[in-house]
Amino acid sequence: MAAVGFLVATSLYPAPPSLAGQQRFAVDHEAGREVVNDWTRAFLSHVFEVDHARGVVYVAEVGEPELVVGFSLADGTVVGRYGRGPGDGPGEMRQMVQDVAAADGGLFVTDGSRVHYWSADGDSVWTWRPASAFAAGLCAIGDDPVLPLSGGALRGREGARLGSDGRQVGSVSDRVSLRSAEAACIGNTAYFAVEDALIGHSTDGESVNVPVPREVSDGIADWRASRPDGGRYASSYRSLSHDGRGRLVLTLPSHMRLGFSAAIIDPATGCYDLVLDEPSNVHRWVMGVHADSALVYERGVSVREINGRRTRVVDSEAFMIAVRPLRPAGGEPCAPPAGKSWLSQPLPRARQAPGAFEAAVAMRYSRAFSLSPCSTAPSSSSPCVRA
Repeated sequence: MAAVGFLVATSLYPAPPSLAGQQRFAVDHEAGREVVNDWTRAFLSHVFEVDHARGVVYVAEVGEPELVVGFSLADGTVVGRYGRGPGDGPGEMRQMVQDVAAADGGLFVTDGSRVHYWSADGDSVWTWRPASAFAAGLCAIGDDPVLPLSGGALRGREGARLGSDGRQVGSVSDRVSLRSAEAACIGNTAYFAVEDALIGHSTDGESVNVPVPREVSDGIADWRASRPDGGRYASSYRSLSHDGRGRLVLTLPSHMRLGFSAAIIDPATGCYDLVLDEPSNVHRWVMGVHADSALVYERGVSVREINGRRTRVVDSEAFMIAVRPLRPAGGEPCAPPAGKSWLSQPLPRARQAPGAFEAAVAMRYSRAFSLSPCSTAPSSSSPCVRA
C-alpha cells in the first residue's frame, strides 16, 4: 500500500545539544540485517513490540489497522496474526490497534477501549473492557495486562492496583496526558512515560520516579521552545520499551532532530546510555533495542517537483524493519553501587574497544555536538546547518 508522504522542513529545528551521556553508541546503518524489506507494506509508527525471549517483533499496517502481525527477528517469517475486525465480537477491534504487549503465554492488544488476549499460537482467549477509562498504552506482568490510570496503574482483569496506595507519583495526573502514555514492564514493575516523567509502579506497593536523562529533557525543552506553538500538540517521546536485559529504552521522535534517537536507562540506578543518530536520518526511526542492536523502521525517500521546487519527501509509514548494530562512540559507563546494575556484568562484544568505525563515529559526533547553537539562520556553508 502506498504510504502518504510529508515534507521535510529544515529551518525550524534547534542545534543539537552538547552530549555528555555516560556512554554513547551510534547506530551503524550500513551493517546488520533486514528483517522485513517490502515496499508493499506500510507499518504504523505507533505499534511496535518486541518479545525478546521468543525473538519476535509485533507490528501493524495501514492496510489492515485492526490486525497485528508477528515477524521472526531471525529470518523475517510471519509467525502469527492477531486480530479481526472491525467489530464487537471476541478478538475483533472496534478501531485500529493502539498498542501491543508480549505476555508470558501470548500477546495483549488494545484498540483503546478493550484489551484482547491471544495465545502464542494466535487463538483468541478473551476480550476485556475495563470499567474505568484507561490510556491506550499497556504492558504485561506475567500473563496480566497492566494499564496506566489517572490514579496509578491497574493490573489484570481482577483490577489489582499497583504502586503506593494507587496514587500517581509526581504532579502528572491529567487524564488527557495519560491517553498518550507509553508503557513498559520489567519484572514486577510497570513503567510509564507521561509528559516529562518516567513513573514506575510495582506489585510490592512501591512507586518511583525514574530520572529522565538531562540530554533528553533539555533537548525536548529546546525543541519545544523553537516551535511557534511551543510543541503543545506533539508527544515528548516516541515510545517506551525495554531491551530484554532489565533496562528501559526511551525513544525520541526523529523530527526533533536532537542528534540522538534513544536513551537506554537502568531504572535501578539511573545509569543511562545515549543512542546517537545523525539528524539527517529523519527517514529512519529507532524503535527499540534488542541485544546489542537497534531495531529500526526505515521509510521511503523520494525527490518530487512541488510548486516548481525539487523537494525531498519522506513517507509517513515504514516499509522496512532492520536490525542495526550499536557501535561505541565515546563516554564511560557510570559507577553505580556494586551489584546494583547490569554494568557490573561483562560488557557485550559491541561495547569493547572501538575500531576504525567506532573511532570515525566518535570523531564525527564529538565535532557535531561541540558546536555552539546557531546564532544566524542556517545556510549551506554554516557549520550548524540542520541537514
